[in-house]
Amino acid sequence: MLPRPELLDDPMRFVPLYLKGAITESEFRNCSLWSLNDANVNQFLASCPADLLEMVLSEVAGLPSDEDEAGWASHCFFQISTATRAFTTAEYEQQLREVRQAFRNGARVLRAAIAQHTVPR
Repeated sequence: MLPRPELLDDPMRFVPLYLKGAITESEFRNCSLWSLNDANVNQFLASCPADLLEMVLSEVAGLPSDEDEAGWASHCFFQISTATRAFTTAEYEQQLREVRQAFRNGARVLRAAIAQHTVPR
C-alpha cells in the first residue's frame, strides 16, 4: 500500500526519516519515487543530499525503460506494511496497481528531469 496521500506531496520529507534511521534505504528509495512528480522533481534534484540522490538514481538505472511493458510487468519490489483491516482481492489488486503506477511514474519523471538538466552535485 502507498503511504497516506498527504505524505506523498514532498519527497524531501523522507530525507530526515532516513537519516534518523526511521526508514530503510529501500523504503527511502521507494517513497522518494512514489512521491516524485513534475511539480517537485527539480526541487528534489537540487535539495536531496548527493549520497541519497545517488541511491535513488542507482535504483532508477536498474529499472525497465518506460516503454518496456514486459519489464514493468515482471518488476517486483517488496514492502512490509500493516493493514488495519482485511482487504478484498479487488481492493488489494487496485492498491497494487496504484503502487506500481506511482513508482513507475516517479521513475519516468526523474529520468525526464535528468535528461533535461545536469543533476546538481
